[in-house]
Amino acid sequence: EKVYTVLAQSNFYTVMAQAYEDVALFGTAPVIIYEDVEDVIRCYLPCAGEYYLAASSRLSVDTLYREFNLTVIQIVEQFQIENCPPQIVQLWQAGGASLDMEWVVAHAIEPNFPVSGRGTKIAPAAFVPESFAYREVYWLRGNKTDAPLSKRGFHAAPFMAARWST
Repeated sequence: EKVYTVLAQSNFYTVMAQAYEDVALFGTAPVIIYEDVEDVIRCYLPCAGEYYLAASSRLSVDTLYREFNLTVIQIVEQFQIENCPPQIVQLWQAGGASLDMEWVVAHAIEPNFPVSGRGTKIAPAAFVPESFAYREVYWLRGNKTDAPLSKRGFHAAPFMAARWST
């Protein structure tokens, strides 16, 4: 009953209705599920064509990359002003029409493997602690910044990629 209550109070059923249509048409529908302070969980279904999926050696989907547009006000609301690069902070402080300027946000959810410089002697870098099985990173595409908008780890992938199967 608790699970049904959580699902009913969230947007789960609305998102899943669209996900089933996507599965029928495109053969897949990656539903991203996050904890939410208002609804306990909040579900997101990226639009077909804005994401890429990759599979492990076991042929199970374990990676999602996507790009989407957010306005300055949406970026600040989602990632908090202290995590935004100087360009976004300046537009936020300017206010007015600057708040509606759109930026391309890139998003990756992938297994948490060490990242190293290929062909160099750079030590592997960890975006999140090794104890997490998956990492999630958001950044502004095409903009060099000191840090990503957000990075965090998960013990299980925060998305489920539904596939059409017989």
